[in-house]
Amino acid sequence: PLPTMAGTISVNLPAVVAGDTTIREVSFQAEPATSGWRVEGFRAMLPGRTKLEAGGLLGTGDGFGFKGNLIVASTQPSGLANWLGAGIATPALRLLSGAGFSANVDLAPGMQRFDALELAVGSSMLKGSASRRTDGERPLVELALKGDTLDLGMFAAFGGMFVNGSADLPDLGHDLALTLDAGPVTASGLEADAFGLTARVKEDRADIDRLMVTNLAGASLSATGSLTDLSLTPSGTVDVSIVSADGAELISTLAAQFSGPDWLSLAADRIGATPDLLSDAQLSFIASTAPEDKDRSWTLSGNAKAASGSASFTGNWKSGEDLGDADGGWQVTATQQEPLNFLSLAGVELVPLGAPGPATVELKANGKPDVSLELDLAYSADGTAATFAGTRSSGADGPQ
Repeated sequence: PLPTMAGTISVNLPAVVAGDTTIREVSFQAEPATSGWRVEGFRAMLPGRTKLEAGGLLGTGDGFGFKGNLIVASTQPSGLANWLGAGIATPALRLLSGAGFSANVDLAPGMQRFDALELAVGSSMLKGSASRRTDGERPLVELALKGDTLDLGMFAAFGGMFVNGSADLPDLGHDLALTLDAGPVTASGLEADAFGLTARVKEDRADIDRLMVTNLAGASLSATGSLTDLSLTPSGTVDVSIVSADGAELISTLAAQFSGPDWLSLAADRIGATPDLLSDAQLSFIASTAPEDKDRSWTLSGNAKAASGSASFTGNWKSGEDLGDADGGWQVTATQQEPLNFLSLAGVELVPLGAPGPATVELKANGKPDVSLELDLAYSADGTAATFAGTRSSGADGPQ
């Protein structure tokens, strides 16, 4: 209750115990205002080595809420997330050295706004606004952030502080509208000049309205996509476009960073041995996936072109939890102005004597890549045609 006389209350406590939690170094000054308390210099130390500072108007009665400035800074974000009873315990979150924010806030039961928001994640700083509405059928969180240098892994770890569930299947507990623009950015050892994302999550559906990556190893990427039935058996589609002055640089960078897939290293070697193969390269494709019985079905279609030629490709297959269990059919049609490029990609070292072109190769494959594939290959060029049909088997001794 508000007192009937003017005055100031000063509080300075070494600790306050609330249930199993100890809040330390609590201090503030407050004086009555027309519709509540004017609070100045509120300070407290929360779990996770988290400093809380605030000042503003604390409303009472029907006007309950807080309007003023708020600072939260944690040097142990994983401890803060554990105290909040939320958060996905990922290694990245445990490695996050610090996180926090400052903002002008307007906190009411049905709506919480954070304006002039400055968000620090590790050594990165983002600015923008945030809000959370709880007066509808389902809570809605809206975030609009811009920044300079950003580690996307650390940003994702920070977001995990407010997400329940698991890293593989997070549960937001609310709808989300996110706009993020930053640059340069790093992720998984890769670096790009700029990153942009506009995404929405509503109930059991996620939509990517805009994904933009600029100058990732000389390439720029744009994509849109959607996922449905997130909590059970997700289905989704993604539409991707990549443009690069030299696609070989992108392939070699990815191969150097991700050493697992043998085919990626092989592709980097073969493409690197074929000069100008991916100069002025453009790639676009649409991929989709959906549950089918106990497996998952996949479809892929797209096309590519470069100064050396063009290609189109399609695929339809099923797989279990391991994509290596794929079973289906794939088709690639490629045209090269220099026919010897096909032999170079096959690993045949050649002296560039020149051959009549252009040349076209059509390859069809059906079966299980890790077991057996039926192959049909057709080659055609000026005055030349050849076909091949056979089976590629994989066993303990390798492909045969």
